[in-house]
Amino acid sequence: MKINIIIAVCLVIVILGSIRSVKRRDLDLKYALTWFVSLICMLIIDIFPGFLRQLSDLVGIDLPINMVFFVGICFCLLLIFGMTVTISKQAEKEKRLTQELALLKKRVEQLEEGKGY
Repeated sequence: MKINIIIAVCLVIVILGSIRSVKRRDLDLKYALTWFVSLICMLIIDIFPGFLRQLSDLVGIDLPINMVFFVGICFCLLLIFGMTVTISKQAEKEKRLTQELALLKKRVEQLEEGKGY
C-alpha cells in the first residue's frame, strides 16, 4: 500500500509541474492535454487498483499487467502519430517561409540596384 501512496504523490507532483509549465508557456496546452489525460488515468488506476482488473476482464485480457502494456503501446503510437503530423506541418511552414525569404531578398536586391545603393 505504501507504493500506491508514493506513486500517487509522484503523479500529483508531475501534474502540478505540467500545469506550471503550461502557465509559464514552456509547454503548449494542446500538447499538454494528452499528458494530463494520461496522468489522470494513471492516478485513477493507482487509487482504485481493482478498476484495472475490471477493465481488463471487460476487454477480455487475462492479466491486468497485459492491459497496462497494451494501453501503453497504444498511447505511444498515438503520441508518435501526433508528433509526426506536427513535424509535417512544421516542415511545410519552414519550406514556405524559406521561399518567402528568398523572394524578399530578391526584391530587396532589385530595389537596391534600382536606387544605386
